Amino acid sequence: MLTLQSRQEGCTVIVNAAGKITFDDVRPLNDLLQKIYAKYQPKALVLNLAEVHQVDSSGIGLLVASRNAMNRRMGQLYLCGLRPPVKTVMEKMNLLTYFSVCATEGDALRETSSLSLFEAEPIPNP
Repeated sequence: MLTLQSRQEGCTVIVNAAGKITFDDVRPLNDLLQKIYAKYQPKALVLNLAEVHQVDSSGIGLLVASRNAMNRRMGQLYLCGLRPPVKTVMEKMNLLTYFSVCATEGDALRETSSLSLFEAEPIPNP
């Protein structure tokens, strides 16, 4: 099961995920991201995966699609808190250099502070 929380910090949207991002659990994250893109059009999106303990090809596909969606919107996606099982999958697929990866959420927020961002409305939790 995947649980999600989202919030805004300054002009950055942060999504905290816990559980697994797999075929059976990927839809709620996709739905939340689609709502965030449509309503808030963020220039920076941080996916905190510190509590994600498993990811499969469906999850990786969603992460790649999310990065591409942010790039099309002239924004930046940051992944942070990769646990060893998730990091290993991404290393095997040569994806760590494809993403902006930060060790912690704080590191990711420091990275986003250098972006030229606009103010967005606060977002409700899903």
